Amino acid sequence: GEDTGANPVEFVLGGLSGCMTTTFAYHAAGRGLKLESVSSEYEGDIDLHGLLDLDPSVRPGYRQIRVKFRVRGDIDEATVRELVQKSPVFDTLRNPVDIRIEVEKV
Repeated sequence: GEDTGANPVEFVLGGLSGCMTTTFAYHAAGRGLKLESVSSEYEGDIDLHGLLDLDPSVRPGYRQIRVKFRVRGDIDEATVRELVQKSPVFDTLRNPVDIRIEVEKV
């Protein structure tokens, strides 16, 4: 490729961003909290030694993901922290998930 679009691990951050932000907004609205604006930033660390299988002791996925929310409105920091963690994508990444792989040789 020519690096003109997101790669799969960048889509993970995009999915996390969209889900955390919209889930936060839905829950805030459901509680009657007034938001003037919400923005968020996401970044993660991946070691290419693991991604490219150059070092078997290094995992291939994100080692850390950092999320920063900027919120303006009638809401305190503790409530923001609580509501953003209600995201299903956040939960999926934060907790172990049973993934079953099926291979069919054709």
